[in-house]
Amino acid sequence: KRRTVVADLAALKLVAMVFRLTSAAFAAILLFACPSSSSTSPSRRPLVATAVNEVGYQLHSYDDLREWPQALKKGASWLKVDPHWMPEEFCDKQPNVRRPSPTGCFLLNHDTPVASRQTYNTTDDLLVAVTRAERPLTVALCFKFGDPCDGSATARAWLATLDDFFGRAAPLVKRGAVRFVLDGAASMRNACLVDRWRPWESTWIVGEDPMAAATSDNATLGFDRFTINNMPEGTPPPSNVAKMQALASGAYGKFAREPRPFLLWEPSDEDAITDIVDAYAEGPRHEPGFRFAINTDRVQFEVYAARGGRTDHAWNREVPVEQGGGKSSSSSGGRQRRRRRWWRTPGASLLSTSRPCPQQASTLAGALMYLVATTAAVVVVDQRPKARARPS
Repeated sequence: KRRTVVADLAALKLVAMVFRLTSAAFAAILLFACPSSSSTSPSRRPLVATAVNEVGYQLHSYDDLREWPQALKKGASWLKVDPHWMPEEFCDKQPNVRRPSPTGCFLLNHDTPVASRQTYNTTDDLLVAVTRAERPLTVALCFKFGDPCDGSATARAWLATLDDFFGRAAPLVKRGAVRFVLDGAASMRNACLVDRWRPWESTWIVGEDPMAAATSDNATLGFDRFTINNMPEGTPPPSNVAKMQALASGAYGKFAREPRPFLLWEPSDEDAITDIVDAYAEGPRHEPGFRFAINTDRVQFEVYAARGGRTDHAWNREVPVEQGGGKSSSSSGGRQRRRRRWWRTPGASLLSTSRPCPQQASTLAGALMYLVATTAAVVVVDQRPKARARPS
């Protein structure tokens, strides 16, 4: 009986050892031989030309100014807020309105403010936030209002409130701390505003603003104020980019010559973002930049936009290969870049320079778990009490 027990334990240990060696070999094969390419859908294909690093973001509807300090520390420089005009009787009950005015006030909120909320920031708070910034900012002011040119008492009060803000913001603008961009109800699509608040610039939206302004700087009509190509997400998402690229006067019209980045609002899906990046990259590039107006997290957006090597702004960028002479090359045309270590690239193999291999990584994880389990089994077997021979 003793010989039988010992033989059974030895066989169990042998089987466990075989499983361990098989699992380890399988894991090593996966780790070192993860495929360097795979079939992907068109939206996942890597760009083989230079990375589209002029792609950036504008933080959209950042109306709660408590979010600004961390956003600015993370590199944000383009933001948008939504000044919403409210009458004097409403403003008097808001704790953050510190300068009561008979013409009303601007509260920062996309939707109509409600009296039960007492924490709205104001355009006065906005000026304070700008003074605290450590770099020059570009802030779009998307005013929420009806028709500012209808001559009503409400329209006159709205105009007077904006005139007051324009005057108080002027010193900050003059010293270069901020550039304000007029949007929404303050856009130059409204005829009575053509010569108001100069030299502040205005966004231009394809499909909403005069099409002639995409190619003309006619100052009499206020077309010279339209300096920022502000495209909405289309159906499909890149359709408005394609429409601007196909202008008879040349891709993007006069905006191709403007020193301001293009804007596009406001996709959030990864596929939509990468499809738009691809559509933009296939047409003429715009050196000042192509910024997505986003309501999502900044880091999430940068990871989405970088998929497949489209930009160098996130960790899923392809890793350069060290070649002879100390030069590095990658699918981005052999441009020099600082090398990233394989352990800083989640899911990447030791030798592969391709994108992560999630299926292989999952199988690898299973193999390693099995390796641990079989090792534990051997330990348990080793700890069992040895069978003693009975005295004859």
